[in-house]
Amino acid sequence: MANKKNQRNHRNNHHRSMQRRWSAAKYREKKVKSEAHLSTENCDKLEGSRIINLDKLQQYVNELTTHAAKCGSQIILSGEQKSGLASIISSHCSKCSFIIPLTTSNKVSGPKGISCWELNLAAVWGQMCTGGGPKLKDNMSILGAPVMSPKNFINTERSIGQWWQISCKLK
Repeated sequence: MANKKNQRNHRNNHHRSMQRRWSAAKYREKKVKSEAHLSTENCDKLEGSRIINLDKLQQYVNELTTHAAKCGSQIILSGEQKSGLASIISSHCSKCSFIIPLTTSNKVSGPKGISCWELNLAAVWGQMCTGGGPKLKDNMSILGAPVMSPKNFINTERSIGQWWQISCKLK
């Protein structure tokens, strides 16, 4: 009886082991077929560092690999639109020119329906709380990241002030 049970366990373990090997081989095969090639050959404007929301990065990677698997071609970084610390980095498929944007931050709606980038809002809010307004530009420059223009900083600061006023009135 114990011998039959051992044989059955051995067969089940062998079967599971074969399934794992087969799944791993199948995964490697899929990975090779759908591997996305990212190039910066036509993009001389992208330099330095960026702060990127990881959920946004995951969405971008999913879109990028899905398209690369369908089209089977190279994805080329093609430009960037900056708004303070936030950016929209554009890339396109070299075969069909499909554009795949990477938005580095979420947008949030402020008072009076004004929307702003969450990253800019957090950076300005942090500077307001610590009293380090001008230091933000210095810190971002040292990191090689985009900096906020004084106008963008002041507009974001005003939006935060409006939120605080509304919040105080609600209490």
